[in-house]
Amino acid sequence: VKSGTFVSTRRGRTAARLLPGASFGEPTVLWQRSHAATITAEVPGELWVVDMHDSHMAMHCPHTGKPKCKLVSSDSACYLSLACILLCFAAVALRHWPAASSALRISIVSYLVELGCLVFEFTLNALSNLGFRGTHSPTLQRMYSWLYNLLPVMLLLAYPRIHTVMRLQGLRQWWLGAALAVNASLSYALLAVDLMLPWLGQDLKLVPVLKRNKRGNMRFAYAMNYKGLSFLLKVIPSFLVLLQVLLVGVCVYNQSRNVAFLTGSVLAFLLCCAAPGSPVQALGETFLEATFLCGLMLI
Repeated sequence: VKSGTFVSTRRGRTAARLLPGASFGEPTVLWQRSHAATITAEVPGELWVVDMHDSHMAMHCPHTGKPKCKLVSSDSACYLSLACILLCFAAVALRHWPAASSALRISIVSYLVELGCLVFEFTLNALSNLGFRGTHSPTLQRMYSWLYNLLPVMLLLAYPRIHTVMRLQGLRQWWLGAALAVNASLSYALLAVDLMLPWLGQDLKLVPVLKRNKRGNMRFAYAMNYKGLSFLLKVIPSFLVLLQVLLVGVCVYNQSRNVAFLTGSVLAFLLCCAAPGSPVQALGETFLEATFLCGLMLI
């Protein structure tokens, strides 16, 4: 929309008001879908038009002619495969429920909650193109908003589980306990500040983004601005959790030569530092959950 005001209606109901800077019709251009909405001008206005031939050339590989942006791509298969692996982890944890102690059952519950959050994240990333309706995609935006709201929950549950892993593995190094206390205290303090931001008028704003991988595949998502205070308040606690797991992995290896735990913690730390929302980071999160499964002595 260059100027004027337009109304988007679906099935006779007003879906959105389009002001200058807004756009519509992207799914039709990307995937040759039929129009899902009717756009009506409220007042005289002007529109920018995308040439279908130019858009086809931009969204398709010039050598193979295959589309770069697919409803379901190879990345989707990767995310869904990792989600299935996490469900297998959940099944393994539930098998130990009957014989588990009360303390271990609490850790298993927190582990299952975290697995559920990650399965939701991976499934959403895999199928996000199916929910894309242009710059105004309220359902997709709402689901990504739920995902960002789940991040503090996963961090709150992580440190008690790490403490249980340390106890089960017999780790009593004073410096490791001190590192756990410092990392947990700092993470909880940052989470508290993050939760207070909306009360200070600084709500988390998610913007539509187009994420590309090295193979040229593209997917649409909603993401926060990767800079500023809100970004740091979410990234630093996650980094501290990974750091604490890495320290525990080193201690477990020194004590019992558990190569699996150390390898999982190292891979989780390295891969999770990749680009946010990428399949590589999702693989790192899967290694992290496998490490917890090993640390809780469930495998």
